[in-house]
Amino acid sequence: MIMRTPRMANTPNETELSRLRRENRELQRRVDQLEDRSATVTPRQYETLFHVERWTHQHGVPPTCRELALSIDAALTTAFEHVEALIRKGMLSKEPRQSRSLQLTPAGKSILHTESHPSKVA
Repeated sequence: MIMRTPRMANTPNETELSRLRRENRELQRRVDQLEDRSATVTPRQYETLFHVERWTHQHGVPPTCRELALSIDAALTTAFEHVEALIRKGMLSKEPRQSRSLQLTPAGKSILHTESHPSKVA
């Protein structure tokens, strides 16, 4: 026979603990998103934005990650990481599981067309 220790009245049950943990994770995710969006765009991310806009203008469709990697002379994984960072920062948007769905957001366009950015691509 298993003896259970009595629960104290102020101790939250497992369901309550689970709910509190979920809420904490969600709040942390939101804080992380806000921090990512407020971060600056690196020169390589700026170059990635530039190439997405240029490719879309020249070809009429956004680039795939492989095409983007070739454009910025980077490994496929690196290009994917730049795209993911720009999505977190709110500079790019992408439809889930959809090829050629990269789009510059208004924030991405404003960063791209700012004259004072140090990494202007010629």
